[in-house]
Amino acid sequence: MANKPFSDEVTFSTLPKEIFPLWFSDVSDFEVVKNHSRIVYRVQADGACYYLKIASESKAEDGWSPNKEKLVLSSDFARHLSDMGAPVARPVASKRNRYVEEHTFSNVYLVIQVTAEVSGTTVSEACRDSAVYQRCGIALAKLHSAAESFSQISKYEEDAWENYWVETGKKIPDNNQTLLSEYKIIDAWLQASCPLPGGKGLTHGDTNILNFIDNKDCVSIIDVDNPEFTWFAVDISHPFRHRNEGISHEERYDLWSAFQYGYCSCRSIDLDYETITWLLRLWSLDSYVM
Repeated sequence: MANKPFSDEVTFSTLPKEIFPLWFSDVSDFEVVKNHSRIVYRVQADGACYYLKIASESKAEDGWSPNKEKLVLSSDFARHLSDMGAPVARPVASKRNRYVEEHTFSNVYLVIQVTAEVSGTTVSEACRDSAVYQRCGIALAKLHSAAESFSQISKYEEDAWENYWVETGKKIPDNNQTLLSEYKIIDAWLQASCPLPGGKGLTHGDTNILNFIDNKDCVSIIDVDNPEFTWFAVDISHPFRHRNEGISHEERYDLWSAFQYGYCSCRSIDLDYETITWLLRLWSLDSYVM
């Protein structure tokens, strides 16, 4: 989908009329909260609030959709996490008891899923509250602990993250010596440091700080849409990847210490701040190149 894939009339009127009834009987209000690569609605219906997400996907002649299969699997994962006590946004089944629905509009094949809204406010990139980061660490530790018992882990490619890193190196232009040098330095660290502390497992995959919702008592994690089998340390590093120029090294370290304390109160891992800084350096290069 390109930016704004449909007209405002379709996004704000036609699609809600056609798709909302797959889940909801009584919609009192809704708003479009994202309208780019996918459309995301916040829907107030049946006495509660939900997020309905729509993405387009190619569909093979035999009817198989790779994105639909991935979303069904990620929904299974999120429901497992919730069942095991991890604080995540729980997928909601449609009226036909499906966690991923299909719909075709103007020859565009769409896949749709719904999650329940979690209470609280999004943790800001400008947050300096150590107590909030401690709660974030607790939430992620509970997610990782619950993930270890997911029965379908074998369906995820174990070496996907390492393969992606190799592809990053291949995409650096031969004449860009600065990026090539940085890649070689990081790659040497990675080869010398693996296996990373905590080992591998099925992770959230996108733990940027904006996916943590704080309600003062606890933190919930949203957007469990793209789990990855990789080092748990990678997932732990991502809440610190935002490029906030106003934060000092000391402040970032204090937030890391609070996060680590919260994480280790639920799930032990011997992970130091130096490893986090290397992983952030890796992520920064990867984002720049890709």
